[in-house]
Amino acid sequence: MKKNGLHMRPFPSRQSGAVLIVALVLLLVLTVLGVSGIQDTLITERMTGNFRDSSLAFEAAEAELRRWEREMDDASFNFDSESAAYDVSDSTLSVDPSESLNYARKVYTSSLPLDFTSLSALPEYYLERLPEIQLPNSSLVVGFQDKAPTIQYFRVTAKGVGLTTSSEVILQSTYLR
Repeated sequence: MKKNGLHMRPFPSRQSGAVLIVALVLLLVLTVLGVSGIQDTLITERMTGNFRDSSLAFEAAEAELRRWEREMDDASFNFDSESAAYDVSDSTLSVDPSESLNYARKVYTSSLPLDFTSLSALPEYYLERLPEIQLPNSSLVVGFQDKAPTIQYFRVTAKGVGLTTSSEVILQSTYLR
């Protein structure tokens, strides 16, 4: 068939549509890959947010723990005057660190390295004075003292909360003044 001097091929009368099917399958595969990539990114973002939240809770609890260790080193520290201070009569008895009623809060100054204003709650603490431990048969006693020296330990417990109340960290430290 010639039209204006050009050879023209006639169109096939039946088209199978194979190119359309292949293109749709490739589009479907790319869509599934894109959706799974978005889901992976969202899960990673949530994990990162949870890690940040728990890290902030840990930092708040550790700042509170270290602050009370510094407070106890101060010569003017009076254990009996603190609002959340407990005497432990037996080494097996202690205050429950998961019970919120045992804790007290302090108002913080700007001298602390961590900004607590972004947290969902201020860090909390309680102090325990553990029973005194006598050191009999110590070389310090023989010839120098009439009675054996005693050691007084304190247990400091601090609870920090992150940006949400669901992240909570409790730290304990046994401290010798």
